[in-house]
Amino acid sequence: MSLVQAELRKDSIDKYEKNPKTEETLLHLATKSGDVEIVRLLLENQFSVYSRDKDGNTPLHLFCRFANSPSDNLLKLFQQQNSREDIFNIKNNFGETPLHYVVFNPYLRVVLAETLLAAGANPNIQAENHDTPLHYAVQLGREDLVKVMICFGADETIVGARDCTASVLAKQLGFENVASSIKDTIELKSYLKRINMEKYLSTFVMEDLYLCHFPDLSESILSKLIKDESDRQVLLDAAKDVKAVCSTESVARKKEYVKKKENQKLKESQVRQVLESKLKTDFQWEIEIEDLEFIQLLGNGASGEVYKGLNGKTVCAIKVLKTLNENWTKEVQDFTAEFNIAYKIKSPHIVTFFGATLKQKLCMVMEYCGKGSLFHLLKDEYQIFDWTTSLRMLEEIVLGVLALHRHKPIILHRDLKTLNVLVTEDLSCKLCDFGLSRFDTTTSLDTLQKCRGTFAYIAPEVFRREGYDIKSDVYSISIIMWEVLNRLLTGRYSRPFAYLASEFAILIEACEKGERPEFPDKTPTLFSSLVERCWEPVKDKRLDSEQLLIEIDNIQEEYKTNQSKWDILIKNPDKCRSSKKSKHQSQKRH
Repeated sequence: MSLVQAELRKDSIDKYEKNPKTEETLLHLATKSGDVEIVRLLLENQFSVYSRDKDGNTPLHLFCRFANSPSDNLLKLFQQQNSREDIFNIKNNFGETPLHYVVFNPYLRVVLAETLLAAGANPNIQAENHDTPLHYAVQLGREDLVKVMICFGADETIVGARDCTASVLAKQLGFENVASSIKDTIELKSYLKRINMEKYLSTFVMEDLYLCHFPDLSESILSKLIKDESDRQVLLDAAKDVKAVCSTESVARKKEYVKKKENQKLKESQVRQVLESKLKTDFQWEIEIEDLEFIQLLGNGASGEVYKGLNGKTVCAIKVLKTLNENWTKEVQDFTAEFNIAYKIKSPHIVTFFGATLKQKLCMVMEYCGKGSLFHLLKDEYQIFDWTTSLRMLEEIVLGVLALHRHKPIILHRDLKTLNVLVTEDLSCKLCDFGLSRFDTTTSLDTLQKCRGTFAYIAPEVFRREGYDIKSDVYSISIIMWEVLNRLLTGRYSRPFAYLASEFAILIEACEKGERPEFPDKTPTLFSSLVERCWEPVKDKRLDSEQLLIEIDNIQEEYKTNQSKWDILIKNPDKCRSSKKSKHQSQKRH
């Protein structure tokens, strides 16, 4: 703080200087850090609130995302520069306003939302994906934010990214309480508008008093909420007539909601009994669903959806297996199978298991890896790979598999692929997704005979239903090794067997005809021969994971000895990439 003050006094800080990579100004960095005093100092010194980073975010966007202490005065300082453009409704490159970003703030959501809305933020602006801030709030299950936004004019009828309104979205996501609040708030808003008392909408909503409660309103209740005596009388008179106005649907909905909650508790009790018999743990890992924040949908599949989220203040990945529906037995079986693997394995090369929720939704709460999957990283044309990074990543993948294979009893992953390898910000690799994983025991024999996994990575013996063992996992690793090698030497990603049109055709070519992906030109013989020893059609001739780790270490040593000879083989797309990136950014600007 004192250093910044000293530099400002010397006038040695360029208010408009940007980081060449992120295009962030000092004010952007201060708002991201959450340091309120430095933000205030920079604003008082007229640092521009209109500067944009590479994603088009203004400092106010980042302030709304990261602020961690109440700061009405700061928002006024932002507003003082609000002469050229409406700073509260300015959009980033994704069409998101500061109000969209408030939804992701883990500390001051409601306070910031109310302040922004009171200052003129429009709750009905749609992002590029068509979602309004109300849709964002619904996706996170934030009933408090939903109420605030509707009270400030959020239009529930707007259709968002999933081709549905906010209330329909809430039902789809299993947030029945949020859906009920939207309906009740809209109904109350309509009635108060009819009797010219709409100004008290937020007063009633924040107290969870809706139209169906009006018949029970009394002078003593209203006197605590409303100071104006004449307004109280209008509302008391209206309350007498509400029985005729309050729809039977509204009352029935309240009863239905209570009944659903009772049924949900019964179902949760039954699920817990089943899990207690199967998991045999002390349940200290259990996390309450209310303690989780669902920030962003990362992906979905047959087993459920994965979100970026918050567990308290810790960023995490939340895998939602499925909503507990009437036929929940299968869901519990799937949950138990994956839980037993994730809970028992501790390795720096496997995503860390934080805990799980058992109420409303079955959720696995895991370590969040900021770079996403290895598959998506390989496809990123701007990501630079070299031999050191690539060989280390492959080593970490094998170490993760070794942690499974060394476990007693042995654990077989059974679905190794680049999509199931997550990458941290420092490019470390960790295995994830144990939905198909099984212990290699006699009780799993029937399951291990079945053909499971992703076709391009399936070993021939699995296709022939001869059983799955540790060398079947090694076959899958060989395909991952080829993907990484191909990206490194060609400068672009290509999926295995890209020339084949169908997944079934891949199975036939690889498992019946013995075809394998073609190595790029100039592939080092040491590397290609290792991959070939891992994708041998006869599994007994394949290396196991222990042997594979030793061979990767040997390649790393060979690379260190002949670094210049190996480096010259890398496809260097820097100039091409730089040209394409600048062209892409130019097109975005115009």
